[in-house]
Amino acid sequence: IAEYGSSGINAEYGGISISAIYEGNPKLTLALVWHLILRYSHLHEGDMMGVSAEVHCKNWCGKNTDGYVGLENIEKDFLGTWVTGLVLPAIINRSNPELIDYRDLYYNKSPEERFEISFDVS
Repeated sequence: IAEYGSSGINAEYGGISISAIYEGNPKLTLALVWHLILRYSHLHEGDMMGVSAEVHCKNWCGKNTDGYVGLENIEKDFLGTWVTGLVLPAIINRSNPELIDYRDLYYNKSPEERFEISFDVS
């Protein structure tokens, strides 16, 4: 849901706001990733044996954004990469390329616009 207020666009996904991700809030970024994992993949019992949820989230994001321009360092700079607004559209594009034109977002949109578009389609 996107709302237009005096401070710009306020969009949410699963109760997590664009501004929280853009500001680099680690807990809410990981919560968003967890929502995405549950939505776009099929976790099976035992998939996380011996691995923390945080490590699983980072590994999952790395796997699902592999090969996308601008996301080469996601596993080294997880939060910094999310702040660019590129991770969510890459994940959506990997799942359904018709929903988001990743190259257009990468070259022509600001991080705020990337989040807005991504939240709108997810």
